[in-house]
Amino acid sequence: MAYNTAIRGLTAQGNTEFRGICYSNNDVSFTMTSTEFGNAGFKYIIKIIDGITNDEYKFYIAPNSVGSGVFNAKTIFNQLISTNITIDNSDDILLQITEPVIVNNNLVNTFTIQLYEGYEVAGVFTEDISVMVEYNLMCIYGKGKSNYLVVGTANTNPIALSQYYDNTLGFNKETVATRINIPDSLQAEVINWQRISRSNVTEAKDSAYKILSFVYDDGTYINSNYPINSLRGVTCVLYDALNNVLQQFQIYLNIPIAGSLVHFPIGLKNFVDGSYIDQTTANDTAYYTVCGIDISNITCTEKYGFYVDEDCKHNPVHVYWLNQMGGWDSYSFIKKNERSIDVEKKRYKSYLGNYNTADVNTPFDTKNYSRSINEREPIVKTFINLTSDWLTESEFKAMKDLFYSKSVWMVDDNVDGYNILPVVVEDTNYLMKRERNSRKYNQTLRLQLANEYDTINQLPAEYPIPSPAPCEYYNTFVKFGGSSTLVVGANYGNAMNIEVNNATMGRYISVSVRGTGDITPIPGQTYYVKIDYNFSCPAPILRQGYINFGNTTTGGGTQIMVDFTTPGTSIIQNLVWGTYSTTYNYIFLKMPDFYGSVAGNIYIEIGFGNCP
Repeated sequence: MAYNTAIRGLTAQGNTEFRGICYSNNDVSFTMTSTEFGNAGFKYIIKIIDGITNDEYKFYIAPNSVGSGVFNAKTIFNQLISTNITIDNSDDILLQITEPVIVNNNLVNTFTIQLYEGYEVAGVFTEDISVMVEYNLMCIYGKGKSNYLVVGTANTNPIALSQYYDNTLGFNKETVATRINIPDSLQAEVINWQRISRSNVTEAKDSAYKILSFVYDDGTYINSNYPINSLRGVTCVLYDALNNVLQQFQIYLNIPIAGSLVHFPIGLKNFVDGSYIDQTTANDTAYYTVCGIDISNITCTEKYGFYVDEDCKHNPVHVYWLNQMGGWDSYSFIKKNERSIDVEKKRYKSYLGNYNTADVNTPFDTKNYSRSINEREPIVKTFINLTSDWLTESEFKAMKDLFYSKSVWMVDDNVDGYNILPVVVEDTNYLMKRERNSRKYNQTLRLQLANEYDTINQLPAEYPIPSPAPCEYYNTFVKFGGSSTLVVGANYGNAMNIEVNNATMGRYISVSVRGTGDITPIPGQTYYVKIDYNFSCPAPILRQGYINFGNTTTGGGTQIMVDFTTPGTSIIQNLVWGTYSTTYNYIFLKMPDFYGSVAGNIYIEIGFGNCP
């Protein structure tokens, strides 16, 4: 018996022949060959295990004409990779991060693929796992770049998961020549430039939020020979309009985890929010560069440049989209933009008059305010028409993913502030214009808001939910009568302290109660009462002691019976204040009937509001 397998479609090889990384929108095929394919009911079996959920998916494949089995995992990989714009288990937008975020459950997933076979044994289909071959793959959303490995090769550095990389069209040279006047030292480098826009609604002259993403594995799925394994952070250098370095800083990473991506904050607004730079530096920045560095701060990825494109006539609209590299790209449309609203209405007609309630005393009639034509709830669609600045040929090429991305978002500084809104692209075709054969062009884009934006988004601080009334304790107590063996001592925290000095049976005390500002309890209102004591009376021979609230006698009021025989056990009640005395609001306490004498302390707390 022989069982052999082969895999095709890996983007990069792992540390064994059964590991590696791939893209979800590419063909990832498994071919299986067995000497047992001639058995009755023979099937090749493929089991795929989701690395996040551990869910299992099993498929049975019949042999082809030469007895082999072929399975393409592209469709199931694509369906099992999340493409959220938020950070896991939060509402925080990934694009607005202020420190590196490492994820292994969004835009990436890991899969275990088990290949084996089954066939009929004595008429029963039996699975044979003894021949099982297992593959472990890291899968990134998208389809990557056909002529470049994102993890780098022996001759090239790793690239970010962005379509803004095109050294073959001379994008770098064209940008240097016509867009920005950068120093010779930067012109000598290959820098993947892209424009960003000021957000000019507020005085803070930030750019839009932006991130740059890289593959980040601990060696589980990517062979250690690939250059991406050296990545430990990014270095950022900011320049002013005179080519002076304003500031240089590094953003370092935590150690990688298996099968993950890392997202770096690289927009000026991300820098300010993360306190890497201050607002003045952001305002003065004309362009800046970002590149990955290793543990020795040596460049280990391609370099990316961002130059600020300003237009004081129009408010920019920033569009973000999930590209086919497995990351997020963006572009700021800084020219004329318009919003339009389409309303789809449904109407129905109703009869007028009081047919159902008319009688001879109130005959049938109609009212001038009655309505015979009624509107149902309208369907409202909001559209945005955007216009870009002049585009280069490379920018046209980089932007193509926007038109077929399944996840597109928009930030309109002027209308929505920095709220990021889901949109869909209404355009169904995209014409890539070639500037070498013609002049430069603007790009127009028509978007539709994917919701009506009537969401509950007020911050709690703006309209707070009223908090429960705080617990407040009465803290002024004065003895008004009673036996000399019971006196009011100094307060014990929030509690009144009644000192018991060699008291005998039936001793009593009456105390008036007041709070801050001489506030007295209100008859008929419920109060929180807690009683503690640190001495023990003999067992009562006639009756227990008691406390009356809001009364000076044994009758009326609200009463708690107390035997003072188990010190350390609190007596807690919610009681209504009595109505006997509305002038002094007395507490009346009487000791139990017992033989002998006792001494100690009684602590009584009286509170109102949200007491425990």
